[in-house]
Amino acid sequence: MANPPNPIPKLRLVDLAYLLLLAIFVAASFTMELGVMGALAGVLLVIAGIVLGIRHLRIFGKHLLWPLRNRLRVTYVFIGVVPILLIVILTALGVYIVTGEISSFLLNSELHRREGMLSGPAELVATTPASERGDLIGRIFPYFEEQFPGLQLCVRSQEGTWTWPPGNVCEFPPAGWNRTNGLVSRENRLYVWAYTRPNDAELSVMMPVTRAYLNELVPGLLDAEIVGRVEPTPQTGGGSPSASQRFYRFGPNRPGRRQPRDPMGAIPKTNPLDFSVNWQSTLNIAEWTEPDASHAALLTFNTRPSAVWGVLSRREPLPGSAIDFTQYFAVMLFVSASILFLIVEACSLMAGMGLSRSITQAVENLYEGTQHVMRGQFQHRILVKGEDQLADLNRSFNRMTENLETLVAISKEKERMQSELEIAREVQVGLYPKEPPKFENIELVAMSQPARMASGDYFDYLRLRDDRIAIAIGDVAGKGISAALLMASIQSTMRAQLRPYLPATREAADEEAVSVEALSTALLVSRLNQQIHQFTSASKFATFFFGVYDDRSGGLRYTNAGHLPPILLRQGKISRLNVDGLVVGAFSFATYEESALHLESGDVLVLYTDGITEPENEYGEEFGEERLQALLLAHGEKDARELADILVEAVRDWVGDAEPFDDITLLIVKKF
Repeated sequence: MANPPNPIPKLRLVDLAYLLLLAIFVAASFTMELGVMGALAGVLLVIAGIVLGIRHLRIFGKHLLWPLRNRLRVTYVFIGVVPILLIVILTALGVYIVTGEISSFLLNSELHRREGMLSGPAELVATTPASERGDLIGRIFPYFEEQFPGLQLCVRSQEGTWTWPPGNVCEFPPAGWNRTNGLVSRENRLYVWAYTRPNDAELSVMMPVTRAYLNELVPGLLDAEIVGRVEPTPQTGGGSPSASQRFYRFGPNRPGRRQPRDPMGAIPKTNPLDFSVNWQSTLNIAEWTEPDASHAALLTFNTRPSAVWGVLSRREPLPGSAIDFTQYFAVMLFVSASILFLIVEACSLMAGMGLSRSITQAVENLYEGTQHVMRGQFQHRILVKGEDQLADLNRSFNRMTENLETLVAISKEKERMQSELEIAREVQVGLYPKEPPKFENIELVAMSQPARMASGDYFDYLRLRDDRIAIAIGDVAGKGISAALLMASIQSTMRAQLRPYLPATREAADEEAVSVEALSTALLVSRLNQQIHQFTSASKFATFFFGVYDDRSGGLRYTNAGHLPPILLRQGKISRLNVDGLVVGAFSFATYEESALHLESGDVLVLYTDGITEPENEYGEEFGEERLQALLLAHGEKDARELADILVEAVRDWVGDAEPFDDITLLIVKKF
C-alpha cells in the first residue's frame, strides 16, 4: 500500500504564538470577567484563527483526507460536531437573553407592586377626617416604614399640617400636579412617590430609592448598579443634539458619579457554568419640577441564571408588563441568531455531504460487487485501481467472495435451525399458564427459565370445581425441541384428563358434572405413563408431580412419579414429600400411589426441578439441596413471589457468568 502524500510540515513561530495567546485567553475567561476588551480580544483571536486555519487546511488537506478513516472523521465533524457546537452557543445565548428578560420583568413587576402599596395608605390618610389623621398616621405608618425605608409623609389642609416622621420638613411639588404615583426625580435623586389632592387637602408620600432597596425588591435575584436617563446635549457649532448619559444619585454618592461595583458581580456562582448576565431595564420616571411630564431611564443590573431559577422556584409569577425596546431588541437578537444558526448548519451539512459523496464514489465498485453477491454470483470480482485504503478494501472483498458461498450455506442451515427453535419457544411459552388463579387461603407462584430457547421443564396449574386447584411440575429427559415436544404432549394429556373436573361454563352447561372427589391422582399419572410410553420412544421419559389442593379444607392429594421430592417448610422446620412411583413414559408396568398432606397456616411448599439444585460453580461444586433448604429457612416468611426471586437469584449468583446447563423451574405454594 502506498504511503500518504505530503508529510505534515512543522508548525511555524506564528502558529505557536497564536496557540499560546489562545490558551491564555481561554484560561482567563474561566477565571475572570473579561468585559468589552476581552470580547474584542476574542473576536481578533477568532479572525486570526480563521486565517491560520485556512492556511493549514490547504497544507494538510491531502495528507488528512487520504485514509478513509480520516475522511469519515472529517465528515462526522461537519455533520455532528459543528451542529452540536452551534446548538450549545445558541442555547447559551438564549439562556443569557431569557435570564435578563425574566430578571427585568420580575424587578419591574415588584417595583410597580410597591408603588401601588404606597398609594393605598396615602389615599386612606387623605380621605380621613382631619380630626382622625394624626391618630391614623401614628398607627399605620410605622408598619409601612419597615417596608419603605426613609418614608416621608406630608399632609396639609385648612385644618393643619401632618408629617411623618414627626417634625419632618414638608416639601410639596409645584402647582400643576394632580393625583399620581410612581418614580420621580427630585434634585437628581430618585424617589418612589404617591401624590393626591382630595377635596381641600394635599398629600405627598415619598421614599428614597437606594441601590440596596432595588436589590431587595426580589431578594437574591440581581445586583443593581445605577439608574440613568438619556438627555439631548446641544453640539457646539450647530448640528443635531447628541445623547449623553445622566446618572441618578444613590445614598451618599456625589452627583453625577456612578457607584463602585465589584467587576465579578455580587451574585455568587453556584457552578462553573453559572455565568454573569449584565442587563438593563427601562423605567418611566417623572420630573419633580415638570408636572405630568416623564422620561425614560435605564436601570442596569447584574444577575445569573441560577439566581433567576432560584427566584422562580420560590415565588408566584408576578403581573405582566409592557414589552419595551430592550425586550424587542432581545427577541430580534434571538431570531437573528437562530437564522444564523440555520445558515451555518446548512453549510455544515453541505460540507459533510460533499465529503460523503467523495467516499461513495470511491466505493461504487464495491457496491456493485455486493449486488452481484446478493444475486448469488459469487464468481464476480471487483476491478482494483489505485494503492490507497479503498483499493486494499476491494482486494479484501475479492478474497472474501472466494469463501462466501460456503459461509452462506452454513448460515442458511443455522438460520433454519434457529427459526425452528424460535417457533418451538413461542409455542411453548403459549402453553404455559399465564396467571395463577386467585384463592382465599394460598398464594401460588411459578416461573421457568430455559437453558436454551426451548425448555424440557414443565409446570402447570388449573382451577377445578369446588375451590380446588390442580398443580403439576415435571422434567423431561433431554433438552431442545424434542424435550419441548414431549412436554407439550404431557400437558395436553393431563389437561384432557382434567376436563370433566373443570368449572362449569356456558358452553358445557349440559355436560354431566363430575365431583373432584372422584379424581385420583395416582390413576391420572398411570394413564399419563401409558400414553407417553405408547406414543414415544423408550428413551423419552419425564419425572412428574401431580397434586390436587382443596382450598376449603387445606388438603393436598398428590402423586410423585420419580420427581425430586418437594420441600415443605412448616414452623421453621424442613420436611420432604413422598415419591410414589417411577418416572412416566419409561415402563408400561409402572404403578403409582397417592399421598395426602394437610397444609397449615404459614406452610410453604416448594416444587422444583434439578435446575435449582444441580448447577455448578466455577469450582465444580453443586448448589445442592442443603443451600436451597437454608435459603428457605432464612426467607420463608416472605411472600411467594419474593421468595421465588430470591431462590432463582441465588442460583444465578452461584453459577456466575457461566452459561446455564439446565432449565430452572420453580413452583411455590404458600398457605396464609
